[in-house]
Amino acid sequence: MSQVSKYPLREEAYAQIESIFIDTIAKLTDKELVRSFLFDFLSPTEKIVLVKRLSIYILLGKGYKYEQIKAILHVSAPTIASASISYKYLGKGCREVISKLIRDERVSLLFYSLAEAVAGQFGKSPKGSGVWKYLHSEIKKDKKKPF
Repeated sequence: MSQVSKYPLREEAYAQIESIFIDTIAKLTDKELVRSFLFDFLSPTEKIVLVKRLSIYILLGKGYKYEQIKAILHVSAPTIASASISYKYLGKGCREVISKLIRDERVSLLFYSLAEAVAGQFGKSPKGSGVWKYLHSEIKKDKKKPF
């Protein structure tokens, strides 16, 4: 996990830098430039953390269980629990964005096909396949509720 410096910025300086950062992101209109900026700006760990947190929020919003999320995203139960607490107290802006993503059929189909492919492949393995078999059976039971 990233660490915050023990030497904090003055409040006014932080507010100005934050404003510049938000303005910078808001001005990025080209998808490729956004991708390039974020991939250059964030560390590999920060990218993974953000992508997985967003994915956990989407799956929690769709009503999926910890075991299913754990199997699909390869995250621990404490990670899901932490994200679940954050999700519960999301502000209006983040909640609105997550709600739009949940309603986006492309996002739903992506998670569904990912879960189905992973569960189907690993559910056949005799070693450590209990979670995968469980996930595969859950997917088969509930075809109407894609990720």
